[in-house]
This record gives sequence, structure tokens and C-alpha cells, in this order.
Amino acid sequence: MPQFYCTSCGQHIDADDEFAGTTVSCPACQSTLLVPKIAQGHSIPLNSATGDPDPSPRKGFTRTLACLITGVILISALAGGKWWRDRQPATKTGPVNIEDTFQQGMALYDAKQFEPALAKFSIAASQGNPNAQFHLGVMYNNGDGVPKDSTEAVRWL
Repeated sequence: MPQFYCTSCGQHIDADDEFAGTTVSCPACQSTLLVPKIAQGHSIPLNSATGDPDPSPRKGFTRTLACLITGVILISALAGGKWWRDRQPATKTGPVNIEDTFQQGMALYDAKQFEPALAKFSIAASQGNPNAQFHLGVMYNNGDGVPKDSTEAVRWL
């Protein structure tokens, strides 16, 4: 007795041997299915339109995903090749002097240029400069160039 699944709705179907090779309607969704000629005790999903054996939905998904990933890699490689050829060579810079960064931040803060000062203080504070950490906390506490945030202020003070 052929056993197979309707790929339209997933309904398990048992058909008598006399129906092997003929078309039947799925009792659940009424899709037209070709009853396969398969060995007894085996089951196979069928494509409801053609009656051809279908890979399982998971295999179809895996195949689709593999094609998608391959396409993304190919496009990235093509686009990346142009980027790689046209890129500017990296310039060598010396180590950042954290005290100088803090002093630049102070000059900007005194000039009431809060956003660039915040950037300089953030760099110096993240590198452990206690003065920059304090001034960063003050900026968050007062709302200088940033929304007031007492939690962030306490973190840096």
C-alpha cells in the first residue's frame, strides 16, 4: 500500500495498490496527486502538481538558503574586489596621547563646543584618564551637548 504525503497541506495519505500510478484527490485540501509506484512500507512526498517525487520541505529550504548564501558571497566578492583595488593605503599614526586628547576636549568645552568636546573626553575617558572621566560625567549631569542622564553621569563620576 503506497504511503505518501501531500506537499500542499502535509496530509499523510494511504492508497491501495490498485491506485499506484493514477491520480487521486487529497482528502484534506483536494489537490490532485499522482499515487507513486513505490515499494510497500516506504513513504515519499509528492509534488501535488506533477506527481513527481519532491524533496522534503526542509531540503527545499536548505537548497534555497544555500543558493541565497552563495549569491550573497558572490556579490560581496565582486563588490569587495573593487573596494580592495580602490582602497586607500592606511596611514600610519603614532599612539594617541591621552593627555593631549583631554586637553583638546577641555579647550573645546571652554569654547562651549560640547559635541566635539564630548568626543575627545570619551576617547580619553575610555583609556582611563580620570580628568576626562570626571568631565564626561559633568557633561551628562548638566546635559551639555547630550541629553541629561544621571545614570551615565554616575558611571563616569
